[in-house]
Amino acid sequence: MKTHLLFTLILLILSSPIGVASAQQPSEWFRHAAISPDGESIVFSHSGDIYSVDAKGGVARALTTSDAWDGFPVWSHDGEHMAFASDRHGNLDIFLMPAEGGKAKRLTHHSTNDIPADFSISNDAVLFSSSRTDSATTSIFPTGRMSEMYEVSTNGGTPRMVTTIPGSEARYTADGKKILYRDEKAYESEFRKHDVSSFARDIWVMEVESGKHTQLTDFKGGDHDPVPTEDGIFYLSEDGKNEGGNSNFNVWQMKADGSNKKQQRIPFATCPLLTKGQSPLHNTVASTQSCPRVNHPESKSNSKPTHKPTTI
Repeated sequence: MKTHLLFTLILLILSSPIGVASAQQPSEWFRHAAISPDGESIVFSHSGDIYSVDAKGGVARALTTSDAWDGFPVWSHDGEHMAFASDRHGNLDIFLMPAEGGKAKRLTHHSTNDIPADFSISNDAVLFSSSRTDSATTSIFPTGRMSEMYEVSTNGGTPRMVTTIPGSEARYTADGKKILYRDEKAYESEFRKHDVSSFARDIWVMEVESGKHTQLTDFKGGDHDPVPTEDGIFYLSEDGKNEGGNSNFNVWQMKADGSNKKQQRIPFATCPLLTKGQSPLHNTVASTQSCPRVNHPESKSNSKPTHKPTTI
């Protein structure tokens, strides 16, 4: 019998009151939501640090408090560790720390930006995107605007290239045999709304052993953030053909082979959804929502706010 989907959408920016005690004017950019494997807590980035909060809401606790910018937290599949990106040494490198916070270990040392995406199924490596050196056999013009996928051991060392095909937002399937990812076709900003062009991103799947790539979505607009579950794949899309023509990013679902695409009935007609994380154990997805602002979501002020409790 088909597993009942417990689809709990955690909105870190929505109608409920959100207060941030700070000497500065509060910022409402809560990004990079990632729900724990047991479905009990959510980590997210805010004002250059990473926070943890109970999945039911409450007071958020800072897991990092450095003077640098920390973000893009990713849970290990056993819930024991967390990988994240930090510019503590200039550019964004991959760091590893205990899930409850603590001393962070640097895993990558390249001069370009490294963005963590997932852990290997055995939790002994971190999958990440980075613009380093394309394979000598590729026909793609080498550019830092289109990253490749790499993997680095949790013990550190030299990363290995997973594929030279430009991609990001990669996640392993539960059996570790495939990797879902968002393709990178050109220089277009991922934050551009209503992008209907040949540059718009699609979702693909790569077979790890053979290296075969298969396109799963072909909507003329943007398809982002693929999340594998036992019921198929959840992702974000601006395809609004099933819901009255709404073209803002919203949650969609499809089967593992890309068929039977359907929009979830989540009533966010005005504000698009951004990034999401997933708990394999509870088949639960967490998202953040973005309403109109002029700030770039990754911008960081020269001074960071005093670390005081943040209420979600």
